[in-house]
Amino acid sequence: MLGPLVYPGLLDGYQADPPPPVDRYGIRFFKVGPLLPPATSVTVSIAPAAVDYAGIVTEGGRSGGYRSVTYTSCAKDSQHGYVFWVGGFQLVDRERACVPLIVSTAGNREPRRLAIAIPVGACG
Repeated sequence: MLGPLVYPGLLDGYQADPPPPVDRYGIRFFKVGPLLPPATSVTVSIAPAAVDYAGIVTEGGRSGGYRSVTYTSCAKDSQHGYVFWVGGFQLVDRERACVPLIVSTAGNREPRRLAIAIPVGACG
């Protein structure tokens, strides 16, 4: 969990064996969409140390991904109490990585810094 934001696929230990195929630009897309409770806003950013090899992907977004994405859910409850986005992370010229993130939640002064393993085991 990244504050109120959850990547369920990462909680379940995202497996990528074999890793996703690489595109013509050396990019692998790891589909891990986030969930967010209603009336919440969270910004997820790739830490500066990883911007050369990692990005955040959103449905309908640019093919090169983003360094930072803000997810804002509407105040109305969804059917299951969470809002889901299609997307995930991309790695450039890598099959796996330990990706450092900076997570800022609306209403919290200090961002949270952590690393996620894409796929599971990449950090250890």
